[in-house]
Amino acid sequence: EMLHNAFLVHDDVEDESELRRGTPTMHAEHGVPLAVNAGDTLNALSLRLFRDNLPVLGQKLTWRVLEEVDHLMMESLEGQAMELGWIRDQRCDVTEQDYLRMTLKKTCWYSFIHPCRIGALIATRDNVDLDRFNLFGFYLGAAFQIQDDLLNLVGEQEKYGKEIGGDLLEGKRTLMLVHLLRHADASDAARLQEFLRKSRRNRSGDEVNWIIKRMQDYGSIEYARSVLRHLSGAALYEFTHAFGSVENGSEKTFILDLVNYVASRDL
Repeated sequence: EMLHNAFLVHDDVEDESELRRGTPTMHAEHGVPLAVNAGDTLNALSLRLFRDNLPVLGQKLTWRVLEEVDHLMMESLEGQAMELGWIRDQRCDVTEQDYLRMTLKKTCWYSFIHPCRIGALIATRDNVDLDRFNLFGFYLGAAFQIQDDLLNLVGEQEKYGKEIGGDLLEGKRTLMLVHLLRHADASDAARLQEFLRKSRRNRSGDEVNWIIKRMQDYGSIEYARSVLRHLSGAALYEFTHAFGSVENGSEKTFILDLVNYVASRDL
């Protein structure tokens, strides 16, 4: 049960009192040291999955999969470090290129590029150029992340299942926030920067609503939707390059359908 609850540990909450206002979490009930140790245990246990694959894949292919996972983990951790660093350092000069690079590392490698690479690696017994999937996974992953960021601002709470405006309360530098920081007039920019200098516990829902309204007024939300559409189109184009030589079938159709799904999902 303790290991199961470790999945509920939030990395964006600043004190235990805030945790207890929501769903009980392991580090609220048992303390941070036990929660961190449980998380480390889960990471260690995951290595057994690779060991169990050894009789099926063989030593060489199992090692190649491990190499891919090692790269996946480092890219994801670096992306998380970038995002957390921007929040800690109260950065207001993050560019669109910075955001996309962070998304490539945090989201795309983990959720899209490496799943394609590892699947192809195993399916072909390491007989395909894995880099052919990188652009497709980047475009698809970036579109997924932007849609997720948009839903956090304008999604329906019941469908989305997360706190609307939570990204702003956490100070996440989303594409919409980057756009707003770049286009807001001096007065609005100063108010926004003051908000970002506050700790999460001192940020209010009224301030979040004001920022969302400014994003609408300055076209930040519509701009993000436009970028999302372009990324989805690029993913469709790269799908042909990545999977063009693959025989048609339900599995290939499923991957193609993901492009439309990430751009239109409401949860």
